[in-house]
Amino acid sequence: MTSIHTQFNEIIDHIDQLARHSYVEQTLGKPPVPVFFVRILYLLMRSCGVSDERIRVYCTAATLLQMGLDTHDLVSLEPVQSAEEKRRRQLHVLIGDYYSSLFYVILSKHREIDGIQCLAKATSTINETKMTHHREQMKAGWNLNVHALKRMQVISGGLLTALADFFHVGNQPENVWQKIIPGFILFDLLKRYSSILHPDGELGKWVEHTWNELNQAIPEIEQTDVREELTEILNRQLPYLNGFSRVKER
Repeated sequence: MTSIHTQFNEIIDHIDQLARHSYVEQTLGKPPVPVFFVRILYLLMRSCGVSDERIRVYCTAATLLQMGLDTHDLVSLEPVQSAEEKRRRQLHVLIGDYYSSLFYVILSKHREIDGIQCLAKATSTINETKMTHHREQMKAGWNLNVHALKRMQVISGGLLTALADFFHVGNQPENVWQKIIPGFILFDLLKRYSSILHPDGELGKWVEHTWNELNQAIPEIEQTDVREELTEILNRQLPYLNGFSRVKER
């Protein structure tokens, strides 16, 4: 196992330990750590030359914040039918708040005030997009289309793109991660929702354009281990993409 995988696995284990709560696990089950989210953030920070300790701090804090946002999404909007449903809804709200608060505790402990402001602003944008998405999906009969997927890109990748700008270094004005992150988020969404998505020309063109853009952007990453890891992740998406567009491994 390479050092890049060893450190990554240690971060996942650390997040898993912080997120565990016996009562929550008994009632709602063990909360899943969004491994894909952590992997992209880890590679982003590694490519930006961030120290190992700071990588651990931000991967932990940002992932717990993402878990809080994801947990809040599990709160049903349907009328409560029983005391048990009410309890579960309240618990989803509380655990989401708890995860979200941990990001602040962790970053403030390490005096990462600018990072707190960055993620707080990104969270505000994500929540605004969620409200727009819910309103538009009600109008569209909850059908997933390109417009919905673009909003979901912001919701799922908003913290990552914010941190991409936060850690951006170098003299080049263009941040290659602003192409890489949305692309990987799109492909992850296609994988997760493939059973209810219907391929069409517009989606196919978007997938093909994103595939080509990623294949152009990834070689711009200087660190060999990060570049190779991203290429491997990208090529693993092929089985899920062929149903939407004719893309080929490079």
